Amino acid sequence: MSSGNEAAGRLSKFKNKGKDVAELRRKMTEMNVELRKAKKDEQFLKRRNVCSAPDEATSPVQNKSQFKKATEYWTIDEIVMGVNSDSLEEQLQAVKAARKLLSRQRDPPIDEIINSGLVAKLVGFLGVVVCPSIQFEAAWALTNVVSGTTVQTIPVVEAGGVPAFINLIASPYVHISEQAIWALGNIAGDSSVGRDAVIRCHGVEPLLSLLAAPDLSVYRASYLRNLTWTLSNLCRNKFPPIPLFAVQQMLPTLVRMMYHDDRAVLGDICWALSYLTEGPNDRIQAVLDTGLLSRFLELLEAKELSILTPVLRTLGNIVSGTDEHVQLALDAGLLGHFPALLRHHKTSIQKETAWTLSNITAGKDSQIEEVIHAGLIPIVVDIIRQSDWRTRKEAVWAVNNYANGGNVDQITYLVQHNVLEALLNVLSSKDNELLIVTLETLANLFYAAEKSGDAEYLCEALEEFGGLEKLEMLQSHDNEMVYMGAVYMVEKYFSDNVISRLSRNSVRFGGRVTSPRSRDGPAGRAERKARELLLCRYREVGASRLGSIDPPSGCGKSPRNHVSFRFLGRSGTKVERNPDAFGPQFRVDVRVRRWCDGNARHIRATMPRLHYGWSTVKLEKEGEETGVKGVAVLL
Repeated sequence: MSSGNEAAGRLSKFKNKGKDVAELRRKMTEMNVELRKAKKDEQFLKRRNVCSAPDEATSPVQNKSQFKKATEYWTIDEIVMGVNSDSLEEQLQAVKAARKLLSRQRDPPIDEIINSGLVAKLVGFLGVVVCPSIQFEAAWALTNVVSGTTVQTIPVVEAGGVPAFINLIASPYVHISEQAIWALGNIAGDSSVGRDAVIRCHGVEPLLSLLAAPDLSVYRASYLRNLTWTLSNLCRNKFPPIPLFAVQQMLPTLVRMMYHDDRAVLGDICWALSYLTEGPNDRIQAVLDTGLLSRFLELLEAKELSILTPVLRTLGNIVSGTDEHVQLALDAGLLGHFPALLRHHKTSIQKETAWTLSNITAGKDSQIEEVIHAGLIPIVVDIIRQSDWRTRKEAVWAVNNYANGGNVDQITYLVQHNVLEALLNVLSSKDNELLIVTLETLANLFYAAEKSGDAEYLCEALEEFGGLEKLEMLQSHDNEMVYMGAVYMVEKYFSDNVISRLSRNSVRFGGRVTSPRSRDGPAGRAERKARELLLCRYREVGASRLGSIDPPSGCGKSPRNHVSFRFLGRSGTKVERNPDAFGPQFRVDVRVRRWCDGNARHIRATMPRLHYGWSTVKLEKEGEETGVKGVAVLL
């Protein structure tokens, strides 16, 4: 027994002391899964042609035998000597040796090839039309070079690789054309710079002309899949988004391919459309104008995750647009698919659906009413109770936006479905971000209840569910955002010295009378510090323009004074709320529709609400500048 106590004592000295072992193990497992998924997504973004028997290759996508004799590799110096030879045959053998090196499954020497100056030579061999073999070998080698990092891709682009590959698309040899398309897909998927280089060199037109063939069955499956995968990569990267003229150029082909019977091809096209709808609202509108919304809803019944995931992402992007975009999706019957999707056996689909729902509940109260009629609130509450923490976070966001924009009857409906108990259970989470959004949601619920006269009832319910003890524990949390959120809730609604405003306004449930708290005591100091952390103004980080915000004249005379402001900045810049702009007497409220990665698509002013702490948002581009409107209100 003593040895067990000694072991526990030793463990308590480490950094995870006091933390639940099972919870830590669960989070570690989920983090490993996320890392594996991120690695898989990176592989999807770029493809490297790896072959154990490259000598017999006739196409970069052919299956090769795994039982061939080990390949003997040339050194880099031998390859350099070979490519500089006057003999075309020796050059071919040297290029083939470079391709073999770059096709190794482990540690291909991409940097060594670049540093040796071979990239420019390989790009030059792409134009040797008298020797198709050297064109193919050079294209294959360069494809593997641009499958690396952005730093490794840039030398190929700077050496003129993009126009050289575009010329090879029209090669009479299918395997050379396919290899060139593959290389362009890697370059386009690398970054917006690579994507724009392909577009600027008119690389989209030959791809679309191939897909304009009346009968696509003339292409073998691997060729068509490489073609659509490259097209999807041309739609990637949203900072900056793909030019609108290129979107309009590609959309007719994308619409046609949305009805193709090859599921791999269909998955790539769905991803392409999901990338397009991640951009500004004019991109969303362009996709909606094609009439594909009904097709997206049909594909929500797909069994393959490779199709269902991008379709759901596309619909989530659409409802993160304007209220009109949201209404189009609702009128088409989107919510009718949500009960099954929120209960999907894959948690990733549940998470995507919950995120989509959070953008719908950020809309008008009439749209929130449609969520209620679809019977989704009990499912969302159940997700908050028992789903994985990432899905729970999105479900809490959905409730947060609901509480922010719902009317009194809708808030009452939410509370009646035990959302308070579910939210309080989340307060035991070890995830700081989840705790922060949960505390903000509780603050919004209590604010709405305070307006309707039901805050006293919520206070009593929260105490019955053990929420007060959890809030008090969070006041000693090491994260300042969590700490301040808990301090605000406890001091505003549960201090023994709180003014009896709640009881005077209580209509349905009655309340208790209390007296004003001292501004000089610990509670008063805590409230002042919390107010200093309230959202008051936006400050741009690392950008050149900041819109001015001036307090209204006579701002201390009336609690109803409002001041409007506008923030001007460049698209994609980071913005954070600045607590020092006005001082503690101002509060700001915004409602945010979020991209799938948690960033903001746009911000719009609403009625004054309580928020606390900071967050980082990225803004969509509107012409040359980004506009953000908000409202500051005196307390």
